[in-house]
Amino acid sequence: MAEHQEITIEHAEEAPQKRSLMLPVLLVILAAAVFAGAFFLLGGMDLIDDFFGAGDPVVEVPPKPQPEPSDVATTTAPVAEDPPSIPAEAQQWMYWEQVDSQEQIGRLVSGDIERLTLSNPRVGSDDATLRVQTSEGVTGEVVLRNHDGAWFFERISAGTARSRGPEGREGDTSVVETIVKEQAESQDVIGAFVDGGYTTIDVVEVQNGPGTATITVRLGGGTKPAREGSIVAISKDIRGTTHWFLARFKES
Repeated sequence: MAEHQEITIEHAEEAPQKRSLMLPVLLVILAAAVFAGAFFLLGGMDLIDDFFGAGDPVVEVPPKPQPEPSDVATTTAPVAEDPPSIPAEAQQWMYWEQVDSQEQIGRLVSGDIERLTLSNPRVGSDDATLRVQTSEGVTGEVVLRNHDGAWFFERISAGTARSRGPEGREGDTSVVETIVKEQAESQDVIGAFVDGGYTTIDVVEVQNGPGTATITVRLGGGTKPAREGSIVAISKDIRGTTHWFLARFKES
């Protein structure tokens, strides 16, 4: 009976010990749970990331401002000017009038004329006639025609000689196109002959090239300031004879 009582007493002492150990453990778990909840609730992970430098900081870059419509540069293409409209018959007149002006044009190209003086302009809506006198005393006429608002040199005669015009003849197409194009771009000078801007043409020198002659001149005598310039002539062989055509008149 004594042994049975000892066993009973031993088991009775073991149960309180287990309960006494379980209580602290439960309190620790509960405290840990409360701490974890408070940790995440109060942003504890952000504090750790800041402390240890976890991850790269994210910097928001503001979008690039777009230019206002008024700030955008705009480029306007230059508007090409249409060349003067010249009827085909008028172009042939320009060609054959110069063919019939070879006496004076030939002397100008060869350097035999030192000065041309223009005077007594008679200007109409479609044409202009000026008296011309060379430094050698030869007089004649310069005739210019207006086509589509532009002036074109047509002929320079000695005396009162008149041109017979095309009379059914066909001028060289390449020569016609060249003199029309070059004179259309020579309005600063040709127009100044008409309105009195230039009344004298002094020949400085003549330089000959393949099929061309460049006459360096000094323009003056009128309402515009005197200045250097040039007259370019092109040649065409007609029935074995070289003919010269005045194509370009330019200020330097």
